[in-house]
Amino acid sequence: MPKDFKVPLLDKYDGSYDPSDHVDVFQSQMHLAGADEACMCMAFSITFKGLAWAWYKNLTPGSIKSWGQFVDMFTANFTTSKKCPKSQESLLNVVPREGKSIRSYIKRFNETCLQILEFNPTVRLTAAQKGVTHKELRWYIKVNRPKTITEFLALAEKFISTEEELN
Repeated sequence: MPKDFKVPLLDKYDGSYDPSDHVDVFQSQMHLAGADEACMCMAFSITFKGLAWAWYKNLTPGSIKSWGQFVDMFTANFTTSKKCPKSQESLLNVVPREGKSIRSYIKRFNETCLQILEFNPTVRLTAAQKGVTHKELRWYIKVNRPKTITEFLALAEKFISTEEELN
């Protein structure tokens, strides 16, 4: 590793979230810093803590021969922490929670959408509309008839903002 090389500061990985996300962030930062694969192999372990550090310490010295192998071993070991993509049908389970705001429903709906790898925009719009239980918002959506999810979200935001101003 070059003497003047500084490893970018990253959140330490503890095994509690998708290891691929950690690898992606690490690789991006290291590439920006001009690091090669050998440098990444040497620096990767300093981004570990907890279970990840314990796993690393138990590796046989000299067992890592390449960056690709290190990534494969790391992601395989923490595979149970990987995010499972959701299906379009999971959007139908996102409904407003009792006593929670419309904004929190829209936020949870959008967060669920981000976990779906491929989806039909029409299904997304239909599921978003179906999940609305607030009587006035349902009426507002019916009157304005959004044709896209973007239009729906803009209408919902306008409605929410107006409601928040009045309260």
